[in-house]
Amino acid sequence: MKLCLNQFNVYMSTIQSILTSIAIIFGGIWAIWKLFFLRGLAWGLNIKTNLSSIHKADKDYNWIIINVSLNNIGKRRLYLGKLKYSCYEIRENSQELVFNNNNNWLSILENEKGPDLYIEPNESLNRVLYMLIKKERINLILKILFEDNPKISPYKLTKKNEHIWSDYLFIRNVL
Repeated sequence: MKLCLNQFNVYMSTIQSILTSIAIIFGGIWAIWKLFFLRGLAWGLNIKTNLSSIHKADKDYNWIIINVSLNNIGKRRLYLGKLKYSCYEIRENSQELVFNNNNNWLSILENEKGPDLYIEPNESLNRVLYMLIKKERINLILKILFEDNPKISPYKLTKKNEHIWSDYLFIRNVL
């Protein structure tokens, strides 16, 4: 009777070891699949622009303060590249460029290699933009354009290796 019980214990221990090994292998494959392959395909950025306030600067100009929020809604890290913004005045039959800022809004973080800043999934980054606009310019549209940094980012999702997101905000420059 003892001999059969010992053989049964060895047999069950072997089966348990095999099943544990199979579970660990499949769990590892699943984790690698979810982390590396599916994460690279799920990307996205939500840009929200809000008018914070308009303040009188002097008799001819107003300060317009805008809050820009970047929210990573994807499943992968986004490396921050450039954020450009421009402002247009809308008239009846035309639009006129008021200003165009091509400078990187992250320039304070730059070194010789460029900015090394990123947003993890479900993380947000907020910045405040200040614009000095003439009071005579009433109907304004602010265009925000964000570029992912393809030099640092390991994910190449387009042929040109760039990812672009944008947002628009209508502003009535009335105080």
